[in-house]
Amino acid sequence: MISYKKIVPPLDDTVSKSYGLFDWQSFFSNVFYSNNQRIKQTGYNNNQVAFLRGYVVSHISQDLGDFAEALRESDNVKLRTKTGSMFAWIFALANELEEDLEDIIYDKYPGFCPYCGHKYHCQCAWWLPSQIKKGKDRIHTKPIEDNESPHTKPNQLSGWITTWELIYGKKYKIAMTVADIMYKLLEEEAEILEELDKAKGGQLNRDEPYYKKLTREVADFVSWYFALLYKLQQDLPPDQLSKILYEKFKDGCPWCKEQICKCYPKWLEES
Repeated sequence: MISYKKIVPPLDDTVSKSYGLFDWQSFFSNVFYSNNQRIKQTGYNNNQVAFLRGYVVSHISQDLGDFAEALRESDNVKLRTKTGSMFAWIFALANELEEDLEDIIYDKYPGFCPYCGHKYHCQCAWWLPSQIKKGKDRIHTKPIEDNESPHTKPNQLSGWITTWELIYGKKYKIAMTVADIMYKLLEEEAEILEELDKAKGGQLNRDEPYYKKLTREVADFVSWYFALLYKLQQDLPPDQLSKILYEKFKDGCPWCKEQICKCYPKWLEES
């Protein structure tokens, strides 16, 4: 079980600028988790897998599509809105798993590339089949640079983008387009669904082999989302990410306008 921080709306503009990833996860849990549990019970008969597939991941899919549309239309306002919404559903996924998102990410990406071992300037050639196959399993447990310690967990949300720049930025700049990263996000989303399909009885079991793979696929998805935000930093500066979340969620749920979300899907309402 996670011990969430008691961060609730309304948020303080100055304080929220220093929030880390887990601070924001705690805030989103406090605002949305109880209502998501109500929707899981009434709309999905408490079937956790059906809820994750049909509600949480489907909203991530919708936001990915909207994000792609905003990119195509060069709509910076929509980009900011969908950046906040995507974070909200990523946090919803982590909170339903009852996992600290920082721990999930750092377990898979412990301050250096787990495949080539570089703390700076990852050397993996992701476009080569041999590299892709090799990359399925973690190879290195510490950086290959002499006398180097891994990057530590960032204290602020923007720090994750900065760390990803140190590890992967050169590759993102030279070898990957925004479209390439969007393809990777879709691939990782599909792999999350693939692991969810392995759960029996509609409930996740932490003791089953698929569960560890599931958390690592979540880490992969978030990693590529960080890559996308890095690639778009001219329009979405890393030091503005907490501000983007603050602007959209400072008073609680922006859709029902309640501090603690009470949204109810129309498809669950009686006609």
